[in-house]
Amino acid sequence: MLNCGHLIHSECFDSYFKTKIYCPVCKKFPFDEEVKQEFANSIQREMDNTVMSDELASIQVSIICNDCLVKSTTNFNIVALKCKD
Repeated sequence: MLNCGHLIHSECFDSYFKTKIYCPVCKKFPFDEEVKQEFANSIQREMDNTVMSDELASIQVSIICNDCLVKSTTNFNIVALKCKD
């Protein structure tokens, strides 16, 4: 069982999570908080190390977080769009 409460066959899990990081049903991050924090830190490092043009870096985008379901505005980044929470 995934941390979000959904079930997935072990064969499907192995195949699906080679390329995806979210539950196929609810789109939430399906692992425990420690793994979630490690992943968030990894993404943040990648975002920090990605050089973007001033034009792209100045774009603000509206998102709805799949984990907390909060709508917010964040800076555009080609690596990821990150929730404020």
